[in-house]
Amino acid sequence: MSRRRGLCVFVVLVFAGLALTPSARAADIARWRQKYPLEKEVEIGRKTAEEIDRQYGVLDDPEQLARIQAIVNEIVAVSDRPDLQCDVKILSVPVPNAMAIPGGFIRCTSGLLDMCNSDDELAAVLAHEIAHMCNYHGMRQDERDRKMGIYQLGLQLAAIVAALNGADPGFVQYAVAAGYFAHMQIIVGYSREYEVEADRDGLAYLMKTKYNPTGMLTTMERFADLATRTWQGSDALRDFDTHPPSAARVAEVERYLREANVNINRAVVLRGYRAVPEEIEYAPGQRTWQICFGGRPVFQASPEPIDGKTAEERVHAIATSMNMVISVSGLAIHTVGLSDRKGYPEISFSQYPVLRILEQDAAFMGMDAKAYASLVREQLIYALDQAGREALRT
Repeated sequence: MSRRRGLCVFVVLVFAGLALTPSARAADIARWRQKYPLEKEVEIGRKTAEEIDRQYGVLDDPEQLARIQAIVNEIVAVSDRPDLQCDVKILSVPVPNAMAIPGGFIRCTSGLLDMCNSDDELAAVLAHEIAHMCNYHGMRQDERDRKMGIYQLGLQLAAIVAALNGADPGFVQYAVAAGYFAHMQIIVGYSREYEVEADRDGLAYLMKTKYNPTGMLTTMERFADLATRTWQGSDALRDFDTHPPSAARVAEVERYLREANVNINRAVVLRGYRAVPEEIEYAPGQRTWQICFGGRPVFQASPEPIDGKTAEERVHAIATSMNMVISVSGLAIHTVGLSDRKGYPEISFSQYPVLRILEQDAAFMGMDAKAYASLVREQLIYALDQAGREALRT
């Protein structure tokens, strides 16, 4: 995990041909399990977790905690370490972040819960962190950091000896700097390797659960937008960042999902892209039903029964039809259509009819069917546009 100016990017998705064969991978994990028995790993991790809890404060939210724990349990069950017992807590920090601490300690920030649009997105972040623990990345990185620290100290001592023996001061300064940057390059390389492995394995875990792996793509897109708007580092220092450029991360995860034949449907994992029935009071004591996207009303039904169906029944049926199409074909602004079907204006998603505008509904709104249909389409487009913008800003 790295932290820069308060922005903690907790998931990096760059896929490369670094995977071990299944047998080699199993042997590698077994070797680290033997080197660090669970009791020892838990003892090491608990100290770190307790310090983090003290430093940032733990949020008391039983409902959210149960939600996270349920997701973690399902992912761990299909992971490379199904026997891992995870200790989950929520840190009272507004910055979206999550961390995997050796021994099964998982910490999520309140900012992460606010950012995630669905359980699918939250599961994507947690799967990445669980993959770090399954691969013993914390223990590996600690060992490598300590080894490189000794190497860097050796270079510095050699430079000091050279200075005492009359070496040029400029050369001595260069030697110290070279040692530091050599250390950074090696450590960054290791860190990127671990991120790649955690991304790949995290997605593999997700594909064995009920959670939609597209959530990993949508969270990456959001962080790419966040990084673009907040990055203040230089291009030179970017070379020492453990996270490759955001555009590349998004492109790589999308490529990986397509190669895995995953149906990439952002609408399923973003809450603003779902039709939600809602009862409203349109006048004192007078109620009817409407359909909302992202909390924005797009269609209101006449309160009077039509063809023997109440407004509630009709609106729920329309919302179900809309969401069925969305779950299969997705939803985007350009796929919202309007056509005339058997004398009735009809709204369609990806050319699938989802809402026929009846004269009774239009009359309730004080307009004819054609005008009301145009208004509904405009309101749908606006609601989807705002939902997309809000997803990036979250």
